[in-house]
Amino acid sequence: MRLSSPPGLVCACAVVGACLVAFPWLDRPQPRSLPQEWGVESRTHALVNMAAGAVDRACRDGDLVGLRNATSSRYLGVLHGLLARDGRRLDAESLRQQKVHVGGIAQLPLLVGLGAADAAVAVFARERAGFEFEAEANALLALRFTWDGFTLRLDDKVGRTVPPGQSLTVAARALARELLAGR
Repeated sequence: MRLSSPPGLVCACAVVGACLVAFPWLDRPQPRSLPQEWGVESRTHALVNMAAGAVDRACRDGDLVGLRNATSSRYLGVLHGLLARDGRRLDAESLRQQKVHVGGIAQLPLLVGLGAADAAVAVFARERAGFEFEAEANALLALRFTWDGFTLRLDDKVGRTVPPGQSLTVAARALARELLAGR
């Protein structure tokens, strides 16, 4: 298109200028904050389940890019360190051998869900399988996620026993606060 006449050039400049003025005002997604406390029926719980499922899929499929997208850099650093301690490196095969198994949390009872500006913590009642337990002890599984306003990324996974006689709910709330404060 050739703009040889001044009116055509003026029109083209007016259109470009209007676009430049309007562009910053276009509706863009705004970062969302997480509620300070949330339960099973909340949007945050659904996001936690999706984020945990993404970690499990990445491990199962040996998908390093998927794992990087689903976990924080701190979590990846811990995983690198654990593998290096055994003389291994993070690759598709070692990823498939990881027993992260956080995607099944949808079947576990949520005891506490807490949120902050940049993190979420979910604490679940956990069966004894997968942890070293004292006889008759109850178990908790806590997952900490980073939050950037759009995406949850797994940042920490903690299993803890609760001695007999101690309230599981009280222990879960204390663990959630501890992990949330450790951001």
